[in-house]
Amino acid sequence: MCTNLARVLTGWTIDGNRNFLYRADYHDFGAKTVMGSTSRRVRRRGTAGMDEAMTFAEVLIKHPATARHIATKLLRWFIRPDPTNTQINAVAAAYTATGGDIKAMLRVVLTRNNLANAPAKLKRPFHYYVSALRTTGVTVDPWSDWNNWEGVSGSLWDLAHQIFAWQTPDGYPDRAEYWAGLMVNRWNAMSSVVGNWGQVGQYPRFSPTPFMQLPTTAGVVAEINRRMFGGEMTMSLSTELTRWLQVNPTSNSRVQQAVYYAACSLISSITEPRDDRSTRRVRLSGVPRAVATRLRDRRVERHGPRPPRGCRGGSRRCAGRSQPTVRAT
Repeated sequence: MCTNLARVLTGWTIDGNRNFLYRADYHDFGAKTVMGSTSRRVRRRGTAGMDEAMTFAEVLIKHPATARHIATKLLRWFIRPDPTNTQINAVAAAYTATGGDIKAMLRVVLTRNNLANAPAKLKRPFHYYVSALRTTGVTVDPWSDWNNWEGVSGSLWDLAHQIFAWQTPDGYPDRAEYWAGLMVNRWNAMSSVVGNWGQVGQYPRFSPTPFMQLPTTAGVVAEINRRMFGGEMTMSLSTELTRWLQVNPTSNSRVQQAVYYAACSLISSITEPRDDRSTRRVRLSGVPRAVATRLRDRRVERHGPRPPRGCRGGSRRCAGRSQPTVRAT
């Protein structure tokens, strides 16, 4: 089947500007059978070869396996890594009934019951980093003369999730176990987000002022909660930040370090329940307890009992930045 499918796609290429180009002189016009669908030999003219590929695309779109495949991917992305057959069948049915309408499928995916029973999801590094950029309100300057080892691009490289760098068409994995060993890199990345006080063109530029609209301990914690957690900060994190800030809630460095601490807890897309600590499934860092235990063991084994303070010593990556000293454990 793979050989015949490749024959169907012959002639599909790109031009010198990397735009799509169909070349009839490259196409295999012979008869082919793919997934039980047979195309007859077509005449060598016009876009007949490209139309042949579009016909097979319609076969793929309508195939039951496609419905289940897309349903599974949506459930894994939004709900859980191991969706049940019942969940997959329900979403696949929406695909079949609507001809692949993604909005209709998402209405089935994002039901109250599915969301209520969804486990915490470890954010992939790119999404973790972007969520930190958004919620901390940093200024990201246009590209400058810094190379790929600096700034946003450099942080994504350190996180092993640089854009357009995955070679195969399946994309970066969406499995917690694939990304779970990058805790040190994540802490370093959060330092690059909130550690720069004003150097233009290299790292994101952070200002504590937006978090100090009400210059009290409760006010700063409330603003961090509103900006970074949508009002759903965990009780344990709120307690830790309060303890840290009550020394001097109007200190720029104290607020900066509190934001760094909070950013390190954005690792998961779901946080622990705020009202019932007995049913808590997630630690302060937002990582599922079993994953967090494994990460802690790896970190102690590799780096000793003390976590790094956001930046490797001696690296020019640290130059000109005030390093947070709050530890994210």
